[in-house]
Amino acid sequence: MKAAVCREWGRIEIEEIDEPSPRAGEVKLRLEATGLCGTDRSILEGHLRPPLPIVLGHEGAGTVVEVGPGVSSLVPGDRVVCTIVVSCDRCYFCVRGEPGLCETNRLLTGTMLDGTTRLSRGGEPIHSLSYQASFAEFAVVPECPAVKLPPDTPQAEVAG
Repeated sequence: MKAAVCREWGRIEIEEIDEPSPRAGEVKLRLEATGLCGTDRSILEGHLRPPLPIVLGHEGAGTVVEVGPGVSSLVPGDRVVCTIVVSCDRCYFCVRGEPGLCETNRLLTGTMLDGTTRLSRGGEPIHSLSYQASFAEFAVVPECPAVKLPPDTPQAEVAG
């Protein structure tokens, strides 16, 4: 699949990388729209420094094409928009109803909730910004930030 990969600060290039597959509790999306955020720009300019290489983008919208084991709220064909809030539902903050402060938050580590990456190129790990990496054709995201949209919602209007 094609993805916009940042391998050095100040530069993004379109590359062919391996297409990801979802694991337990994750969904694979065919991305159809994404926003460009100040966070993406701050990373590209080197002000924020997650591990490289990384695929930026965290305001994506698309269609579910595959679900991992244990996913219960989404099925292939569902149209979704992804939020930046990913939560475990078990830590102190999640139990208190403050999922934005979740202790498992890995927004700038470039990894998924289990500490691993889903993106790669020929065995080389590629990191994902905020669990999404929406500057790509496909993304694997945890189930919780993928919010189902009504069928007639234009995705370009909800991304970013």
